[in-house]
Parts: sequence; C-alpha cells; structure tokens
Amino acid sequence: MSNDGGLTEEDVVEGYRVFLERAPESAEVIALHRAGHPNRTSFLHAMTHASEFTNRVAGLAVRQALHGQLIAPVETIQHEAPPETMTRLLDRIRRQWTHLGDTEPHWSVLTADRFKADQINDPANLAEFHASGEREARLIDLFGQRTGVPHHGGVCIELGCGVGRVTRRLADRFDKVIALDISPGNLALCRAFLDQEGVTNVETRLMQGLEDFDALPEADFFFTAITLQHNPPPVQKLILRKIFQRLRPNGLALFQVLGEAAGYSFEAESYLSTPPPAMEMHVLRRAVALAEMRDQGLYPLDVVADAHTGDIIGSVTIYGQKTA
Repeated sequence: MSNDGGLTEEDVVEGYRVFLERAPESAEVIALHRAGHPNRTSFLHAMTHASEFTNRVAGLAVRQALHGQLIAPVETIQHEAPPETMTRLLDRIRRQWTHLGDTEPHWSVLTADRFKADQINDPANLAEFHASGEREARLIDLFGQRTGVPHHGGVCIELGCGVGRVTRRLADRFDKVIALDISPGNLALCRAFLDQEGVTNVETRLMQGLEDFDALPEADFFFTAITLQHNPPPVQKLILRKIFQRLRPNGLALFQVLGEAAGYSFEAESYLSTPPPAMEMHVLRRAVALAEMRDQGLYPLDVVADAHTGDIIGSVTIYGQKTA
C-alpha cells in the first residue's frame, strides 16, 4: 500500500484483494471508501471488521479445526481404573470442587469475571446468570423436536446441579428432579435458590463417592452439561454407566462430553502425581461414550457438536433413548 497518509485507489484495491480475496464491486465503491476514510488506518479497520471478512476467517478457522480433529493422531487415554485408583481420582475432584463451591460457586459454573464472588451480587449479573439456565434446559425441548422423541415428564436426574440455575428450569419440565453435586457449598446455594423460587419438586443429593450413584432411584430422564468434562475419563465413564443403569425402559438421556481435544492424553498415575489446577478439563472420547450407551441399552438419537468448551474444539451433546 502507499506510504503517504491519504487513501488511494490502489490502497482500496489491494485491501479488497488481501482481506476479501476479490476486487471491489465498482469504481463507485472505491470512491466511496476514499471519501469515507481519511487515511489507510481507518480503511483497514473497516476491512478487518467487515462481516464478509470475519465470516470468511471464522469459517476457515472452523474448517481447519474440524479437519484437524478428523485426522488427528490417536492419543492414549485411560478410560478404566481399578477401585483404589478410582477412589483417589474422585477424592481429588471432590477436594477441588468443594473448594470452588466455597469460594467461587457461580464462576465455577460459568467462567466469566462478572460471575465471580466479588461481582455476582450485582443484580444484573445475578439475573443474567440465573436466566442462562433456560438456554440449557431448552435443549431438552429442541432435541425432542429434532428427533421426534420428546420427554414426557417423570423423574429427571441432573448431574452437576451447581447452584441451581438449570435445576430451576428442569423443575418446570419434570414431575421430580434429583439434583446431584459433589460440592456441599453448591448444594446449599442451590437449595436456597430453589426455596426462594418456591420450587418444591427438587431433591438435592451430595455425591461423595461412586457408590452413591448405586443408591439413586430409577428415572425417566438424565441431563448434564459442562459437568462430566471436569472429571477424569475413568470417572466420567463409570458415572455414565451407573446413571444409564438407573434409566427406565424408554428413558431418555441428554448429556454433554468433551469428546476430543487436540493433544489430550490421560494416564491415571501420572495425573495423580501432578498438583491439581484450579479447574481441570478432561476428554471422554465420543466412541467410548457411545459404546457405554450401547452396553447399557441406549440408542443414540442425535449427536451435535457444541461450544460448551469455548476455544477447545471437540465438545458434543448426545441424545439417546433406552430400549431395554
């Protein structure tokens, strides 16, 4: 582009070629740019913020990410572990989420700064946080519409209820909700919120060990989002197995997992030898989740890629029905 401060015709043509990969539509368009932008900086800013440019770049990034996932080498991920190791895995996660539930209960659910403990009491922030629960719960309606297999009330098991933002909306859709969480602090806030809302059809349960899943009653629906991914793969797999076993015939499951992540691997003893981060993310391969469904008599009705893991590409939401 030119070195002087004014915007030239050549600047506009080159800008189109570089950022939009095409020529300007006409001489009139070039003239409009030259008249509307006092210098090259203003014009380049307009080019990089044009919807045509952002859509092209975003589309390219998504295509590259999806293709990269398709051809990525298969990393080693341990999905089974002996009972003693499982106890240690769960104990680490319990300590981590007990701390988060005591210090940052809302932020640990939705990791935006406005939901941190020092900002969540702003009425607008708290209202936004609770309103987001309907967006998640509405997925139940959408997947039912897409597949032609809607839910029919009954008992819903919710894994990872947190402070109750989705639980409140599930209570509108089911006769009874059994809300599970590993954090005593989260459950206390969840119960207080539901009481405040006048909700009476939710039972909260603290899950302190994998054996607690064996005490769950039979259910007609299973729901979880942005929860399983915070558990090591062997824990995720066993939790799914135990909850799938509690589903009645024709019962439905809508659950989200991080099904792939570039470069992720897992070996239990190596993992346990490292200090825990503030919050961790783990993969449960789609193939493993689908195989567990099959083994427990569930048929997958739909699998949709989602954005539940932010910049990490590979999360999916799976909808299935128990046939036996």
